[in-house]
Amino acid sequence: MKHIWKIFVGALATVTSSSPANADSGNLLQCVDDGVVLQQCKLLDKTLATVLADANVPFETDYLVNYDFSCSGHPSNLHLRAGNSDQQLVQGGPGSFVLTSKSDVQTYDPDPARTSHLTFRRGCALVVKDITPLPSSNTIQIWNTEARGQARILDLASQLYVLSKDFVNIATFNLEQLDVVIDATAKKRDAETDPIKKRHWRALYDSLVAMQERQPIPVPKAEFEQYLSELAGRARTDLLTERDKGVAIVQRFEKWQLVVEQTLRDVLASLPAV
Repeated sequence: MKHIWKIFVGALATVTSSSPANADSGNLLQCVDDGVVLQQCKLLDKTLATVLADANVPFETDYLVNYDFSCSGHPSNLHLRAGNSDQQLVQGGPGSFVLTSKSDVQTYDPDPARTSHLTFRRGCALVVKDITPLPSSNTIQIWNTEARGQARILDLASQLYVLSKDFVNIATFNLEQLDVVIDATAKKRDAETDPIKKRHWRALYDSLVAMQERQPIPVPKAEFEQYLSELAGRARTDLLTERDKGVAIVQRFEKWQLVVEQTLRDVLASLPAV
């Protein structure tokens, strides 16, 4: 177990260096000292660490717990738990373990009545030295998946922006370039709730499809170019929005000193000037 713990801590060393640690809890085992032994003991009901969150949304957290239960006497059954993750505190000295949960870490005594009948030697103490919260491996995996998805969205937004800026030359676009513009127009059409604007997007979509099929466009040329100009304006706004989302994802990796997902880093580095 000690060997496994060292591997775990070593793997997360770069993360823990910047992670907020919860300070010494003080003695969590409160007893009556009759001058001979400690009795009528109870475990303080206390929240020791709060779950990590991104934009106020909790994410699965690994809590690295270090404690000292230097205590002799009757064997106890005292725990820390976070949601469904639960760990008994072993009597006799210092100890360490990891809890993984989307909930806060709290003290837990499954049988307070039994605890109250136990006796311990004077000087007995239960202290949680520190708890370091970190993004769990599942959380990091989710973040990487999100980063790759954002990279794809950002790449398409970038392509659309570059193409839509050059809409006066749209007749020279190849089929792949037209597909990018057509797909973006279809999404705008489907998402639009205003009936008039929806008709505009539908007219642009139909015109682009007709162009791709080498057919006459169904609206006047001036109207078609006006719609393309509107698409270009939207494309710039969308690119800026998606760029900001990508930067926020990168900053979240950097906050926890994690390796930034390379696909997203590359796409952000290659964005056109806006």
